[in-house]
Amino acid sequence: MTRAVIAPPPTSPSAPRTRVALHGAYFLGMAGIGFCLPYLPLYLKEEKGFSDRGIALVWVLAAVAGLVQFPVGVWSDRAGVRKPFLVTGLAALALATALLPLADPAGAWGAVLVGALVVLFAENGPCRATVESMAGAEATRLAPPGGVGAALGALRFWRPVAIVLTALVGGAVAEERGVGWLLGPLAVVQGLAVGAALLIRERGPNLSLGPGAGGARTGTGGT
Repeated sequence: MTRAVIAPPPTSPSAPRTRVALHGAYFLGMAGIGFCLPYLPLYLKEEKGFSDRGIALVWVLAAVAGLVQFPVGVWSDRAGVRKPFLVTGLAALALATALLPLADPAGAWGAVLVGALVVLFAENGPCRATVESMAGAEATRLAPPGGVGAALGALRFWRPVAIVLTALVGGAVAEERGVGWLLGPLAVVQGLAVGAALLIRERGPNLSLGPGAGGARTGTGGT
């Protein structure tokens, strides 16, 4: 009697390297939150001249802009890929980090420019929201059967580690060189996150089922 046997998808030889690249990109991308939480409000108030109301408004706009992760997730599902969206989010984050110290808040348009850069840079802004969702989706794709929870936990383990390290190192350096100085090295770190994401090897969706694609194969066996 012939019966169908469901074969598990084969493990790609590049999966370990891709997993390391993904975790590295996520760790480096989340490092900026260690600046956002303790230092960004102080930086905006003392060096960019924002009022408390202005800072609150930027925070609200960043959270609203973070909703973009939903349509981005839909588009990535339709395209069957995560890497382009992940790289784009990290690249926009690195660019905003590099431009923020250079932006002049003088005048209405200057304040708008600084606000837009802060929205992109913020913890809950569109860039990090996209990185969170795309990195999680990629970790899920790489997870073995029954290991999705562990894969997501291993990925997101690096978020608090990155935040704590940045906050501790930033605190020591900021006392000597000022809070704004931290954005320069941080832009380099965010750029390294882009480089790590580019090392991710991602295959497009495989819609065919067969022995080579982890589909159903037939075998013989008794009743």
